[in-house]
Amino acid sequence: MNLKGFILRLLGLYKSKPECFAEMRLTRYLSYKDIEAWMIDSKKTPCGKTLCISGTPPYLHKYSKQIQLVETAYPSIDIHHLPYPDQSFDWVVSDQVLEHVADPKKASEECWRVLKPGGIAIHSTVGFCQDHKDPKDHWRFMPDGLRELCKKYSKIHRCHHWGSPRAIRYLLDHPELWKDPNSYVDNNPSLMEMACDSDPIWPITLWIIAEK
Repeated sequence: MNLKGFILRLLGLYKSKPECFAEMRLTRYLSYKDIEAWMIDSKKTPCGKTLCISGTPPYLHKYSKQIQLVETAYPSIDIHHLPYPDQSFDWVVSDQVLEHVADPKKASEECWRVLKPGGIAIHSTVGFCQDHKDPKDHWRFMPDGLRELCKKYSKIHRCHHWGSPRAIRYLLDHPELWKDPNSYVDNNPSLMEMACDSDPIWPITLWIIAEK
């Protein structure tokens, strides 16, 4: 599916917005929508034991009753050396973490290690983005870089991104919107339009879905 078809697919699927997406920031809106769309299309929904590193994304909320959720945060937990045995989890999710770690390749391989065979890893990160230390800010990624981090996985189901020159200009002019509640797309129709508009060569937010 080309980029235009992908955007139209999402717009059609989400004409009525689920409650869990009621307060969604501009920079994360499309990533969360696309990941949930993949879950619906592939019929692969979260199950079993699920590790969430630095927050539980809203696309997991509706499955809270069918998963055993383990919530933690980086750097409180060292993603380079996860304190779990091999093959402990059915799903591993890191949300906007990889840009903050010293060794993203090692982090990705640790997530692979603790996944069961056939388990799903979902990582989101940034491309064009301002410095945001938490506690440090090391890296920026392109889609090829995310695929390289996940070479050890048996299959990459998705590697998509959101961003456009228009969005970059807007965020440069309104840097407070990276984290401000006024950047929730439901509060502003023009932000909703921007959140669903993406250019193939200007990634701001990136995400990958990989299977062990």
